[in-house]
Amino acid sequence: MKGIMLLMACILAGIGSVYAQPQRGSPWPMFHHDQYHTGRSPYNGPEIPTIKWSFATGSTMGSSPAIADDGTIYIASFNGNLYAVNPNGTEKWSYSLVEAMSSSPAIGGDGTIYVGDCAAGLFFAINPDGSEKWTYDMHAGTRPSPTIGQDGRIYVGSAGGDSKFYAFNPDGSVEWTYPIGGWWFYDAPSIGPDGTIYIRSDLGYLHAFTPSGSLRWQYYLGASGGSYNASTSFSVEDSTIYTSGMDGLLYAFSPDSTLKWTFPTGGWIKCAPAIGEDGTIYFGSLDSTFYALYPNGTLKWSFPTVGRITSSAAIDSNGTLYFGTFSYYTTGDRVYALNPDGSLLWSYGMPDEISSSPAIGSDGTLYIGCDDGKLYAFGIVDDVGPVSILSPGESVYVDSVYTPQAVVKNIGSNPESFDVECIIDTSGTPVYGDTSLVSDLAVGDSLPVSFKNWTVGPDTGVTYRVTVVTLLPGDYHPENDTLSKLTTSVPPVGIEEVSFLPPITTFQLFQNFPNPCGELTIISYQLPEPSHTTLEVHDLTGRLLRTLVDEKKKAGMYSISWDGRDPHGKKVATGIYFYRLSATGQGGSPPKADAPVEHASGGRTEPQTASRKMVLLR
Repeated sequence: MKGIMLLMACILAGIGSVYAQPQRGSPWPMFHHDQYHTGRSPYNGPEIPTIKWSFATGSTMGSSPAIADDGTIYIASFNGNLYAVNPNGTEKWSYSLVEAMSSSPAIGGDGTIYVGDCAAGLFFAINPDGSEKWTYDMHAGTRPSPTIGQDGRIYVGSAGGDSKFYAFNPDGSVEWTYPIGGWWFYDAPSIGPDGTIYIRSDLGYLHAFTPSGSLRWQYYLGASGGSYNASTSFSVEDSTIYTSGMDGLLYAFSPDSTLKWTFPTGGWIKCAPAIGEDGTIYFGSLDSTFYALYPNGTLKWSFPTVGRITSSAAIDSNGTLYFGTFSYYTTGDRVYALNPDGSLLWSYGMPDEISSSPAIGSDGTLYIGCDDGKLYAFGIVDDVGPVSILSPGESVYVDSVYTPQAVVKNIGSNPESFDVECIIDTSGTPVYGDTSLVSDLAVGDSLPVSFKNWTVGPDTGVTYRVTVVTLLPGDYHPENDTLSKLTTSVPPVGIEEVSFLPPITTFQLFQNFPNPCGELTIISYQLPEPSHTTLEVHDLTGRLLRTLVDEKKKAGMYSISWDGRDPHGKKVATGIYFYRLSATGQGGSPPKADAPVEHASGGRTEPQTASRKMVLLR
């Protein structure tokens, strides 16, 4: 009989959890991710700070986003509206909540969005299509964010004259209330695995309630331990409840109300601690420091930030920590990404204060609100584009052969392989076209791309348009995929109109362009006769860094690019470098030299050489 009763209890518990638990498939259904407030996501966040889009609400955003299973982002604004934003950053719908709001929404198992109005005293249930499901008048503001338990109930507190703690059923009926007392009631409750609900009040108490609404215990933290805009978190790993107060202490309690330890900081702690998979506790303070503590309460590491911290950190599947800061100066308004060891992965300056806590979507996008009135999406994007056209230049000689060349860059967040197309037209009529493949271009890298030779027509004064297009399916910013320049045909130098180039009679090494150079520079030279040719790059000590050319060449003019790397593909440092050209003419006789070079030497049996200086800036 006991076995049957146990089986029935498990079945009923399973049915209840399916009905009630936060939306299945939602990557971030409520404030700080889950009922424990761990802030822990199963998805990877952005490794570089690329803004995919921003969505303007027109008012301050202290609310934190929630994300539905279809990718819709829900966030409230201080203008009194709840917004539903599509994953591409466009508005899906908005709902007026009467007054200003800082409450963060929570998403139920059927997709219902629960959120409170911090001034009018109303608690709302909104259908996924933006229509109202029900409202409840608490007769006081609802600043705290709701938490949805596995029992199907929505737990939320009220602020002001009411100051009660509510347990709502999904149909809008009140299961129970408890008079917390006090005035400012900001905390979002956390819920332990056994259903115990933990909540603080500004009177300085940490409360623990049973699922039926009776007080299990309360602990007095003292007047300076009162609540203001922070929340509790529960660590399943070691069954510890974490909370904080205006006294700058982080508190750790056992489920039986035993105080395990406290950790002092230099300012208020106004965020919910995040809990790593190994039990590490992460949180920020108004002392402009982000802390990592071992489960026993000792310091693991700390990271100084430019601004103060009220944003509750999100942890991605790699252990990367994301949070925002604020200050009275714009330099302190930033979004941070820290590695699990406390080192900086990246930070990004924001136009205004960040008090919103981030959420991570299933595609790795990081969402966070800003006091400039915008919701920002940082994410992984596929984005490439041409950044310059190196060849041809502004003019071309008639009947001459040129190798079109452009530089493309990976501006996105993933290594990319894609086609690059070059089209040359005159007055809209194409005269040339070619496509080149780029493979596995690393994030942030640039690459010179060459196309097949183009022969200029015989007429002078013709204006040609050279267009380079990157062809990457799903490119996030197609507006930067195309680059064009104009070039005009001219007769060869010294001859008014001829259909051939004058013979090259001198050996010459030209100054690289551009100089100083960054990631890429072009080196040009000319040979008056067939020669075995070498072109090398050396550092200031004379050490050989790269051999660009080492082969027999016909008489003519040549150009080659250098990407600022050594033979192993490693970028060389900023500094002064020399490039040296050497050519041995056919039969061992040197070519004739006639060039303004920094060093030239030669004889009838020695190679002709020339060298020039270039500056590399990173």
